[in-house]
Amino acid sequence: MLNITTMFSRFVSSTANYFCQTPIPLQIVRGASSTHVFHNEQGRKILLNDGFKKEAQLFNMFSRQLDGGLIWVDKGLKSVYHYYDPDSGTGMWLLPSAAEKCSVFFNRSLAMWRSKKHNLAMFFLGAALHLVQDLCVPHHAACKFFDGHQEFEDWVEIRKDNYKVESDGVYAISDKTEEWVADNARLSKKYFPLLIGQSPDCSHHAAKILLPRAQQTTAGFLKYFYDQI
Repeated sequence: MLNITTMFSRFVSSTANYFCQTPIPLQIVRGASSTHVFHNEQGRKILLNDGFKKEAQLFNMFSRQLDGGLIWVDKGLKSVYHYYDPDSGTGMWLLPSAAEKCSVFFNRSLAMWRSKKHNLAMFFLGAALHLVQDLCVPHHAACKFFDGHQEFEDWVEIRKDNYKVESDGVYAISDKTEEWVADNARLSKKYFPLLIGQSPDCSHHAAKILLPRAQQTTAGFLKYFYDQI
């Protein structure tokens, strides 16, 4: 007999899969103000300042589609897939992890690009990028919904410009998509104990490392995609 945890996980998974497979027009997911959009903007600037002019120009052309994908993947129950514990290699409950979902979205993006469906390719690349960025939040690496999760993200949203970087992208993580999520998770999970008490000093200590990391790995992940098209 299935236990309650397994039954609940399957219910959430099947419901979330429905929302993930329901297409959302690009024009619906516009105008959102988020730290993720900030990471995308900074990632493109980092590419340019690091000497990757052609790459930066391409992604600037598709900035709307990239942002559309990264906002779409946060809608509904799709956010239950945004977790990855680097110690166990698993996500939340029995659900697919952020590393697995990132690989799915990235492969879909490549397939769309090779089929000349460039707008959709960038949309799904944006969805994959969201997961790379999310794992710079310690709660996503510790698989914790609560324990100061929303409070830390709100704190960062207000202060993100204080942690802006515009060079030194991280480009050599891996030739495996899942590792871009896992590597960020290994770093950010170390900061989870600091954030349980929601101290501003502790939030700053985590953010000064993890916010630049999110921007720099965004640049690296964009370059990782560019090198395969």
